[in-house]
Amino acid sequence: HLAAQLAVLQTQSAQQQALRLSAQQAVATMQAALAQQQAQLQQLEQSYQQQLATRTQALASYTTVEAQQIQVAQALAAIEQLLQQAQAAPQQQLLQQQRLQTLRGLVQATKQLQRQIGDLTALTAQHQALTQRLTTLQARQLALVQQLGAYENQQTKLRQLQTQTAAQITQLKHLEQTISDYREIALALGKEGIQSLLLEEALPEIERAANQLLGRLTDHQMQLTIESLRYLKKGGAKETLEIKIMDGVGIRPYEMFSGGEAFRIDFALRIAISQLLAHRAGTSLQTLIIDEGFGSQDEEGLSYMMDAIHKIQTDFAKVIIVSHLAAIKSQFPVHFIVEKGAAGSQITVFEQG
Repeated sequence: HLAAQLAVLQTQSAQQQALRLSAQQAVATMQAALAQQQAQLQQLEQSYQQQLATRTQALASYTTVEAQQIQVAQALAAIEQLLQQAQAAPQQQLLQQQRLQTLRGLVQATKQLQRQIGDLTALTAQHQALTQRLTTLQARQLALVQQLGAYENQQTKLRQLQTQTAAQITQLKHLEQTISDYREIALALGKEGIQSLLLEEALPEIERAANQLLGRLTDHQMQLTIESLRYLKKGGAKETLEIKIMDGVGIRPYEMFSGGEAFRIDFALRIAISQLLAHRAGTSLQTLIIDEGFGSQDEEGLSYMMDAIHKIQTDFAKVIIVSHLAAIKSQFPVHFIVEKGAAGSQITVFEQG
């Protein structure tokens, strides 16, 4: 499960790094675009200032033109008056012609001023267009600045996620090391570890003690071996725990023996294991309790069992046998008789001479 979490976190870290790189590229692109827009904006501002100066001059000229138009209008009125006077006074014809030339010059100046006024109108329209474009560029600049701020916020979040991911990866590494340690401990405490070493060390002692007792129980007709390795047909070996018993017929598995024979084998193994555990604990077995099991023995097997119990009784402070067989009861001097009544069970101790 931790390995799966590690894979998920590593995938998230890779995605976050990819997203961070994409955000950085986008920020760089936006910064380049912003720089380009700022350069264009500066150029437009310079052009605008130049055009504004030109328009200011044109407006000043326009004001002068209006004054000159007024003067021209006055001059035209004077000319009309002069024409009327010229008609009325032929003798002043020469003077009128001179004045007429002057008026024609004034008319040409007026037309020139009208052309300048037209140019000024075009400049005003261009000024309005440039102002509108400047407003649009400023709006785009504001949008780019806002977008840049959003990308910077995302980049900050990505840094935070990267820090969190690094902390989680560090934690996962610690967890992996812990898992590795626990696996080594589990391996050491498993069947192939300390248990195997303990069994390899204890099995010969158990086998020796069990065979000594089994020989007493069967008049040395049975002997057992405990195998901890089984060799495979394909080669190699596999750890196992098999008990094989040899009797007068040959070597047979435990399952092939009768109930009485199996009981004697079990009895010998249990006593041997109990003695080994007591010896390893630095103590001795004080009490041996055998609960039933004698019903599966024939007369000869029962005799062997009693003989074996009597031979090992010196190894225990107390030997307690639980049985309903009369032949068993007669073999022991002290009897604990349990009788069930209406008020409960009662125990009577009986000693025979």
